[in-house]
Amino acid sequence: MRIPLSLLPRAPLSLLVLGASLLGCASPRPSRAPFLHAPPPFPVVSAATPPPPVPPLPPPVVVPPNTWLTPLSTRLPGIDAGITAEQVAIAADGSAAVAANCFGAFLDTGGKRRTCGSPPDPLVTFLGPDGAHRWTWSSRDDLSGRATGVAFAPSGDVFVVGQVSSGFRPGGRVPEGSDPRRRASEGVEQFLALLGRADGALRWVRAAYGSAWTLDRRGVVHLEELVADAAGNYRRVMHGFDVATGKPLHRTDLDALGPCAPRCGTASLAPHPTDGAVLFQVPEHVPDRPVTLRARHLGSDGALRSDQSLDLLPLPTAQHTSPRLLAARLHPNGSLLVHLSYYTPEDHGAMTALVRVGPDLRTTRVVHLPAHSMLVGTLGERAVVTLFVHPPPNGPAPLVFGATVPPPDDTGTATVLAAIDLDSAQATTLWAPASRQFLGIDVNHGRAVYQGKAGLAQVRLEEPSR
Repeated sequence: MRIPLSLLPRAPLSLLVLGASLLGCASPRPSRAPFLHAPPPFPVVSAATPPPPVPPLPPPVVVPPNTWLTPLSTRLPGIDAGITAEQVAIAADGSAAVAANCFGAFLDTGGKRRTCGSPPDPLVTFLGPDGAHRWTWSSRDDLSGRATGVAFAPSGDVFVVGQVSSGFRPGGRVPEGSDPRRRASEGVEQFLALLGRADGALRWVRAAYGSAWTLDRRGVVHLEELVADAAGNYRRVMHGFDVATGKPLHRTDLDALGPCAPRCGTASLAPHPTDGAVLFQVPEHVPDRPVTLRARHLGSDGALRSDQSLDLLPLPTAQHTSPRLLAARLHPNGSLLVHLSYYTPEDHGAMTALVRVGPDLRTTRVVHLPAHSMLVGTLGERAVVTLFVHPPPNGPAPLVFGATVPPPDDTGTATVLAAIDLDSAQATTLWAPASRQFLGIDVNHGRAVYQGKAGLAQVRLEEPSR
């Protein structure tokens, strides 16, 4: 039986439209309300349109070949022993002196058997321009000792700085100036020594107490010391020694610091381009204020030549820790390079800044590096730093300063050698060695000498084009 349509209940128009659309029937669409803002234009890409090209990766880092590679030690069967470099100095002719520590029994670079303590002993090795072993010097310490610094004297002899704990008697004699009571109280004593360039013979050795040191162009060793009185008040004292004889030349009182321990302000020393040394200090920092760098020029005779307080450019972020002075170095062009580090919570890591200071102790440039780095030398007009990169495990090769750096090895850290143009603030990756180890590296005279997994190596570096 058919029911006339007129007798059926009338449905809303919207249901009729919905039903028609479900049945596939054509029906006019209701008009839409206009957009409050025009919809974003979406490009129409047909199937024949090729995808946009992927930009190529920057060129990989070119690893320069080793000029020479010399093992620092050879292990004996079943004995855990070896040498660890602390600092390297490169002479103008390419010779290299290495300040190091040694432990256990081993064969040194020249093939001679040596026995060091289980806690380490200080050791110095000298290699010729071709990497050939010339001599090795070491001296036992009853507890623990290290050779921590090395430099070439104007005569070409090798000046050494180190730390010892007890029983250090190089050449069978107690170092001049040794204070058993102070050594027992502080637990450590510094030593200064001069070794002959030709044979490594001990010219002189003396005990000292200090931290920052440098050797100026006139052959004077400058050493900073913090001296405390019975009430716990500190003062900063500068000592001067003749590098040829080890004899004291001057003692200069600089500051009355009060009971500042353990934060008496970090300091670093660098040779002045004409005379004496420059002492750099970073006083306690006031948040949201420019970082202050104090620079004092002391002559080779210990007299104060100049005292400047430099307000550096504000750091990139207001939320940072007090900067820490890492190193200072004399550039061959006569300027001084000062390296600072600070921590920023926003970047979750360490940042560093390079400061260029003129011979008149005026700041000429500040360059910030967004990572932890260490100033290790100069190349042409540039400063050279090591930069530490932590790429994800088994991840892609990281891009650092415009170059593709190979993934790290089992150390898990990529160490990059980079040149910093202080005029343009441009950073260029020089090198990322496969070993990823830069122990005791020094970059000078167009060369880099460092300790890697296979021993001490030298490579030649070229300054990047501007």
